[in-house]
Amino acid sequence: MKPATIDKELRITTQNDQDAYGGTLQLDWIPLEKHYLITGLDVVLDYLDADQRQFDTTTTSFPFPVTTVTDDLFNDEANMKTYALYAQDEWNIINDFVLTAGLRYTWVDSELEETNDPGLTEESSDDTNLTGSLGLVYSGIDNLALRTLYSQGYRYPNLLQLFIGTVHGSSDPTFANPDLDPETSDNFEVGVRFDNKEFLLDLTGFYSSADDYITTVVVTGGDKYDNVDEATTYGVEMLAQYTFESVGITPYINGTWIRRKFETDAGPTKDTGLPDLNGRFGLRYEKNLEIIPALWGDLFVRAASDADKEDLSDGTVEHFDGWGTLNLALGVDLGKRSQYKLSLELNNLLDKEYTHATESLMAAERHVVVKLSATF
Repeated sequence: MKPATIDKELRITTQNDQDAYGGTLQLDWIPLEKHYLITGLDVVLDYLDADQRQFDTTTTSFPFPVTTVTDDLFNDEANMKTYALYAQDEWNIINDFVLTAGLRYTWVDSELEETNDPGLTEESSDDTNLTGSLGLVYSGIDNLALRTLYSQGYRYPNLLQLFIGTVHGSSDPTFANPDLDPETSDNFEVGVRFDNKEFLLDLTGFYSSADDYITTVVVTGGDKYDNVDEATTYGVEMLAQYTFESVGITPYINGTWIRRKFETDAGPTKDTGLPDLNGRFGLRYEKNLEIIPALWGDLFVRAASDADKEDLSDGTVEHFDGWGTLNLALGVDLGKRSQYKLSLELNNLLDKEYTHATESLMAAERHVVVKLSATF
């Protein structure tokens, strides 16, 4: 007698439609001598309509072959409303010193309005938060500026993370977590910038300590959005370029060295799926013509090093390979004030197959992007 077998095939198709409406009302003031005050209101309204179809085929061989087919369609509707008031004051304390202080107060309301998915529950969440920043810039040396900044960060989980989850980006689903806490952080940076109109060098060192950092953890049947008790991130960012004005050519490099450490109940780990190195380098050409204000081209490589990500539940480590792509961008500025910009981007010219760290879907192969923008 042949052993009994069970064959299962599950096909999932999704269609997510998200509409976002937003606006900013900003007023700039000079209330006192040496003060420049910026105040404003931000409003963002997000509406998500998510459809997921699950086509499940099960075939059993005992006592005789039987095939069962189920076809389920789930629909979820969710929304998030975000409002923020902000103010920032630039104070020219004394010659060559500028002190900048800012405050931002945020309200968030989110809701899963409707769902017919038995694994989800219609519910809502809301939060408010006040963040601040304080920075100082010294520019008393020719072609040189020194800066330091402290800022607080705030990130509220999005609708997919809170209510719906996703099947994109992995062979297994990533489940929502309505109990997610907003992520908060304290951020520090120091920097130096040298610019004599030919050679530009900008170096920034940064450090961030985040509480309730939002990431994913492995659970039965897939992954789940969850908070990490603490995440520490630090690194250095660099931009260097030299312009040969006579020919309009600028070689440049822009890159970041970064490390991140998670503190969890299971212990610390630096294998967080973040590449140590990432950035781009290339040659940029720009020429001003009589008819066209600016004609430019940019041939560059975008790249990232390899990365490891530790499964916080059992300590196993997944490795992600590094990658690099060759790209070309061409564009023109049009109009008397260069208010119109037209560009053509030829991305991944060598048609390299690669994936970004922590993702399982292949990145885009050779493709073309056309952009037209206008400034009023």
